[in-house]
Amino acid sequence: MIKAKLHLFMKAALIAWAVVAVYAHVNVGLSDNGDFFRSVRAFSMDGPIGLLQANSPGCSDYWDHEENFKYWFPYWKLEWRKDHFETSTLFLWLPGIIVNYFCYSKNVLFLPFVALLPKCFLILTLISLFYWIEANFERGRTLVLGLVGVPFVLFISDTRYQSYFNSFYQETGEFIYLLLFLFSLVYLRCRPRSKWRLIGSLGSLSLLGTSKLSALYVIPLGIPAILFLFDGGISRKIMIAGGFVAGLAVLGFLFSYFQREQTEIMRCHSFQRVFAGELIFSNDVRGQLAGLGLQEAQGCVGHDISDDIGNDCVKTYGGKTTFRTFLQVLEKEPAILPKMIMLPSKNMQRLQTNFFKYTIDNPLNAEGLACEKYEESGQPLLLWSGMKSRFFPTGPLLFMTLFIYLIFFVFQFGKAKPVGDLSIVGGISAMFCLVDMLVAIIGDGACDLAKHLFLANALFDVATISFISVVFIGWGLRAKGILERSKIRP
Repeated sequence: MIKAKLHLFMKAALIAWAVVAVYAHVNVGLSDNGDFFRSVRAFSMDGPIGLLQANSPGCSDYWDHEENFKYWFPYWKLEWRKDHFETSTLFLWLPGIIVNYFCYSKNVLFLPFVALLPKCFLILTLISLFYWIEANFERGRTLVLGLVGVPFVLFISDTRYQSYFNSFYQETGEFIYLLLFLFSLVYLRCRPRSKWRLIGSLGSLSLLGTSKLSALYVIPLGIPAILFLFDGGISRKIMIAGGFVAGLAVLGFLFSYFQREQTEIMRCHSFQRVFAGELIFSNDVRGQLAGLGLQEAQGCVGHDISDDIGNDCVKTYGGKTTFRTFLQVLEKEPAILPKMIMLPSKNMQRLQTNFFKYTIDNPLNAEGLACEKYEESGQPLLLWSGMKSRFFPTGPLLFMTLFIYLIFFVFQFGKAKPVGDLSIVGGISAMFCLVDMLVAIIGDGACDLAKHLFLANALFDVATISFISVVFIGWGLRAKGILERSKIRP
């Protein structure tokens, strides 16, 4: 009786922590780094309300206001536009925007509304975790709840993750759809012959892959994992249907990306991939630039669009660098690649920290000074990221840890529930994490690397929680005889 009450108290405490985290982050968000404009075109184009009135008349364009890139503004002009969707993250934002339209204002978008569905989903994932524990253990539930539930709650409630939700950053979609995909894999593993669960896993994978251009790699990597779990005697029709859905998702996203007015963005990425990426590791910068016919661009090496020099260089040389340029540099100096790969590993475990708390309620006074730096010291909702920065591995040790995770999980895949479930989740996360770090540095060089490693950090956290859980559940609880006496449901 006492154990049952303790178990119930722990579940209530974890849900309360998650709910408090949702409420505490209502007025906490991130400033724009230039990415908002890519996602916001479907429902707003004019930027924060009051900003134009509060500044000099000469600043008539969103890009002219430096405040947009230094502070977080929660009030935006709401204007529905017939523009194409460029990210599946919009499916997470739209329900909150509709609620904002009917319940708050038809002309003003209060940014925390876009986080309504993602934050509700976080609570649902926690409840689903409780159900998974109840379904797999008759004894030792409280201990398992402490081993799995506590770190999971700290992970999903951390400010450095949730501060992205009150924004137009597509990282929100990466985070939510990652959890959805991983839960769908466990759900599929429970009934590996269910075609509906197969479709659900493929659908969640497509949403994750189309949440952001840099996440497309998960689709070709995730489909084999799904088919590995599916044991329904895959017919040719099912395989064609699954491949067709995934292919449509990839092609549709790519078509949307390349059809939009983003030639400036393309030039920016291609420039930064070379000048703020591989050339900073070159031992022969002058020779490399001479081979590319860009001898006069030596002063641009190490700069990106965030500074004045880099901005001028993008305008001058952005159209002269392509992915082929990137490959030419590597062909001439292959030693650059391992150095590039090491850079993101050294920048892991440090999530973006420039989040702000809005302090003025009147949207017509949305000036830059209306935001204050979020006080980080002593914040309980920064416990997880604090542990990450202090204790989690970086550099070569990070790669070693991920390879240990992969090898360990491979040998646990075939184990019965719940060890097998956690091993699938941990193994997929570790594999994706390795690839995501490579995509981050090749995609945009060292520019905004802390932000571009958002998904890699989340993946590593999930893999670590899974690894610790498997070790204690698979070995510790078995040693006490709890696992053998647990009621395992198919």
